[in-house]
Amino acid sequence: MQFELRLGQQYLPITEEAEVTFLLRLLRDSQKQAAEFPIDIRQVLDRSGSMSEPADGGLTKIEALKAAVKQSLELLRQGKDRLCIVVFDDEMQVILDPTVVSDINAIKRLIGGIDTGNTTHLSSPLRYAIDVGPMKDALPKIIIFTDGLVNTPSEDLEEKACYDLARQANKMGTPLAIFGTGTAYNERFLKRMAELAGRGSYFEHVKQVGAMRLRLEDDLENLKSVQDRDVRVIIQAEPPAEILEAFKYVPQQQNLPVSGKAVQDEFPGLDIRGQAYLIKTKVRTGNAVGDFKVAVITVNWQSPAGNVSKTFDVAVNFTSDENLLSPIDKTVRNTVLNTAAVEATLAGQFPRAQTLFETSGNQDMAEKVKTLGNGDEDKKRTLRTATVTDANKGITGKKGGK
Repeated sequence: MQFELRLGQQYLPITEEAEVTFLLRLLRDSQKQAAEFPIDIRQVLDRSGSMSEPADGGLTKIEALKAAVKQSLELLRQGKDRLCIVVFDDEMQVILDPTVVSDINAIKRLIGGIDTGNTTHLSSPLRYAIDVGPMKDALPKIIIFTDGLVNTPSEDLEEKACYDLARQANKMGTPLAIFGTGTAYNERFLKRMAELAGRGSYFEHVKQVGAMRLRLEDDLENLKSVQDRDVRVIIQAEPPAEILEAFKYVPQQQNLPVSGKAVQDEFPGLDIRGQAYLIKTKVRTGNAVGDFKVAVITVNWQSPAGNVSKTFDVAVNFTSDENLLSPIDKTVRNTVLNTAAVEATLAGQFPRAQTLFETSGNQDMAEKVKTLGNGDEDKKRTLRTATVTDANKGITGKKGGK
């Protein structure tokens, strides 16, 4: 694993109090190959009645989803990776028990037999997927796809049950990748599930069901690229500093909670995209001169050779020499602007978001806000996914595909 630490400014003027912002990037070691861990994929797929509605390409939603899943199977490694498929309407059906892949065509035939049913009951199939026994040394992930409200036996009971299961997934170290399509599903509910599951879990809106092939394939390729696993990051503010805000960016921009003077994050494996953290702090310097330690960063992970730990300091320098004062780091500045633009987009403040993106030089995102921000609900959901996923793609190792 490689590290890059960028300070908003290294040399600052002497002051009583200062705001210090820094960007931490974790990147794969470019000199090393992926560790080739087995992949343990558990798919939980909606087959409720609404999945018979038209989708893209002249197919129904269920036909488009089945085609996407079938195509993605080609990336699974026979004799190495494991797959489990559960479908649900008001009841669950196990299409494929947890199985190390051998005959892909046989699995495709099982998928081809999936048909639509009735209402939507997610908690039972999700519980089944979570309770699947762990596979030795594997990187697990649960894929959830739905187009409607969880409403059986009732929406309130189902949401509570699914939140509890998301917390259980977090404890077991199994991230969720949650996809919703259309506008009938509860976006707030699915986002909250991903937040509770943590460990790299995420929610995305899918405008076209057929695009699920690219998303599934992208997830598989990212998992295959992992070198180091069980990564834990701790950022501890030094007295008299405090952390004001903390964000992470892979797989999506997310606020991290500040506990006391510390921020922590954990995820199953560092893949080709890397990981990035933006930390905003306030330090009461008391007009100190010279080096000032703002925070201590500790990263623990498991490499193929064993457990590894790395600790390093975040420090700035306060000086009275105006010739030494640092210009603002462009990467940090633009990350701050993009981060604020994403938050503005999520809050529906589209003109402000567009201005912030333009100021950062992110014209692509500014145009997306302009184009999609005035659209229907489907376009706005697409925009919200695009901003949290793509706005800061330049600070990570690789852009995740769409």
